Amino acid sequence: MNGVHHDWQYCCEALQQVSRSFAIPISMLRDELKVSVTCGYLLCRVADWIEDDPILDPIAREGLFLKYLAYLDGTVTTKGFCATLPNRDAGDPEYDLARNLDRIDRVLATLSIDQQAALRQWVAEMTRGMMVFSHRVPGSTDGIVALLTHGDLDRYCYFVAGTVGHMLTDLFVFAQPTIPDPVKLELRKYAEGFGMALQLVNILKDVAEDMARGWSFIPRSCYADAGIDVQSFSDPGHRLRVHNALIPVIGRAKALMDDAFDYSVRIPESERDIRMFCLVPLWMAIETLKLIPGNDLLFDPVQSVKVPREAVASIVAECQQVAA
Repeated sequence: MNGVHHDWQYCCEALQQVSRSFAIPISMLRDELKVSVTCGYLLCRVADWIEDDPILDPIAREGLFLKYLAYLDGTVTTKGFCATLPNRDAGDPEYDLARNLDRIDRVLATLSIDQQAALRQWVAEMTRGMMVFSHRVPGSTDGIVALLTHGDLDRYCYFVAGTVGHMLTDLFVFAQPTIPDPVKLELRKYAEGFGMALQLVNILKDVAEDMARGWSFIPRSCYADAGIDVQSFSDPGHRLRVHNALIPVIGRAKALMDDAFDYSVRIPESERDIRMFCLVPLWMAIETLKLIPGNDLLFDPVQSVKVPREAVASIVAECQQVAA
């Protein structure tokens, strides 16, 4: 038991390392949900590391995806997965997370069978989608790996974030089985939009950082409609057109925010901690989205567009009013 306690401490510290912003709403959850949601989030971040690591070559990345899926399916142990990891010096929090998967797994084992199954199912679906998109190749003329169309962007966002909406819904229902069946169906209806809305805001605010590593989640069709191509992003002379290229993605994010809000307020009022968990990142995303149109900070890969730290307390206070 003492060992699991230390593993849980590791998970809490790792969560702070990989996402301080997401650690805030998780801290608002009751203990049982705090553990299950933390485990789910950390498992997702291991998949993120495999997808995004700049050093992995395509063959190594594919092998890690497959080995991680085998772990999630229960056919490979954490030791078997970790044996395939490259040898690296410590320092990258997400690599450290993958290296310590056994510690997450021991905390995961304290959850119910249904909770474990839901986490494994949805993280596996996320991982399979990431693996599909990892096979995209750079454009022959610009060397940039870019999504193609609005539909392509929606598919990507479903895999990396819509799945999270479904995973969270399962965990919420397991934590409060008295939620009426019609409400469960309503939550399912808006679950994907909840995850995808937050993901689109991340894509928009991180556009320069992604371009710096040769990726564009803003589809080529958006740039073409603005009269430019993807590589024009780095041309100061085309900044107005780049801002115009982002407008459809901003519009899609705004539309999905409505789904995200509908998802949050359909959680019964008695489940205030779950409501707060949903509303705080949603409000943060809404405030971030307000800062994006026409903001030239989008072109700086070091300074991302983000809500000032001093505004977080007021956002939490607003969410408390809505959640009540």
